[in-house]
Amino acid sequence: MAFRASRLALTCCALMIATLAGAQGTSSNACADKDSSSQRLARLEHEVEAAFQRGDSVFLNNVLANDFRFRHATGQVDGKQETIADFAKPGNFIARTLTAVEVEVHGTVAVTNGRIEVRSAAPREYTICYARLNECREGQWRLLSHGTFREGS
Repeated sequence: MAFRASRLALTCCALMIATLAGAQGTSSNACADKDSSSQRLARLEHEVEAAFQRGDSVFLNNVLANDFRFRHATGQVDGKQETIADFAKPGNFIARTLTAVEVEVHGTVAVTNGRIEVRSAAPREYTICYARLNECREGQWRLLSHGTFREGS
């Protein structure tokens, strides 16, 4: 039930942003094609997880929007710089395997939902389910928000 409520809230949020973006004329040809955007966003999900695994702060700094927010399953919320500082450390993760991803494109915004199997150097193994909000800004998809809504072993 929490998954559906979280997903519904993010979808509603995405649709509101899409409406506002359309009203302001911010649509971009680079993100206009729904099918290619869906494919690009699915690839981007894998690229983001690979960047977290290898500790690639340069890649993450480029793909995370400046107003990015990361909501942990605990309710803690971090901004872009805190997220990069906490997660983008080489050797922090042995594996971050994206085992499921779903993409919904709504014009210049998109919602992605997925599941990641994580093996940290702590050592700790766990699975997270998440929802992310993306927006096409200046012709590039940027990650605006990540919300982990379930974490378990």
